[in-house]
Amino acid sequence: MSGARLFVVDDDPDHLEGLCDLIGAVGHRTEGFAEARAALEAAVAAPPDLVLTDLRMPGMDGIGLLTALAEAGCDVPVVLLTGHGDVVQAVRAMQQGAEDFLEKPYDAGHLLMVIERALKTGRLKAEVARLQDRLDAQGEFIGESRTMAALRATLAEIAPLDIDVVVTGETGTGKELAARLLHHRGPRPEGPFVVVNCATLPDSGAEAVLFGDARGAAEGADPGLIAAADGGTLFLDQIDALSATLQPKLLRILQTRQAEGDGRALAFRVVASASRLAARCHRRGQLSRGPLLPHRRVRTRAAQPSAGAR
Repeated sequence: MSGARLFVVDDDPDHLEGLCDLIGAVGHRTEGFAEARAALEAAVAAPPDLVLTDLRMPGMDGIGLLTALAEAGCDVPVVLLTGHGDVVQAVRAMQQGAEDFLEKPYDAGHLLMVIERALKTGRLKAEVARLQDRLDAQGEFIGESRTMAALRATLAEIAPLDIDVVVTGETGTGKELAARLLHHRGPRPEGPFVVVNCATLPDSGAEAVLFGDARGAAEGADPGLIAAADGGTLFLDQIDALSATLQPKLLRILQTRQAEGDGRALAFRVVASASRLAARCHRRGQLSRGPLLPHRRVRTRAAQPSAGAR
């Protein structure tokens, strides 16, 4: 593991010390906080690479910290530690932007794995932000190479069409950027752009995050991320990493475009990204056929200098 800077927040001093020792033993730098508000002030002043926080604490709790970080514009991954009775709250926190959660008691090795996964996601998001900063005023992929010109032409051709799309390419080539361009130039640009990172869905509670409460939104229950994309775009990032146990239920919803809880009709475009070609996933049995692999494919590639620039 590469050394990263982590904030650990827990009102239990023994647990806080143990977590800091465990994380520090694998090469990360930790700063411990007994109060969420102190962690918030420190994060705003100098954002860490990740925040690991207990859910239940006096004063500001873990969800309050998550919300306050977002409101302060501090875009860092947040991982929550929860008790058995707090899973529903933790799932809601995921839907509000938390990266992951672990239910106590947890295995130390599993905790370290979740931390490393969240750090990796944070690095990928930073790379996407870097690519977005390179856009020109029109919000295009920049570059004069034939590859970039072909990519811009393909996106312009298919964006207005109400069809699902899969974007393939290596890490850092702008797959999420392509998805956002398809959304903003698509048939529902004013609707929500909902991101589901299939590689970081929690080990427990993933169904609730995606599909929501079985009671449905009509009874005030959380509708889940898929239903939240109604009227916009559902971006299934790293779909080739989607758990096989979730595929049948997701496939059914994408085929019917109906909410899981109340059966209401949904209207949204699906844009999926994969780092490997869809055909390879099929051959290896990693991904089912059907709407999880949309009808049109766009491939992003690293920008190359034009002939005149070489």
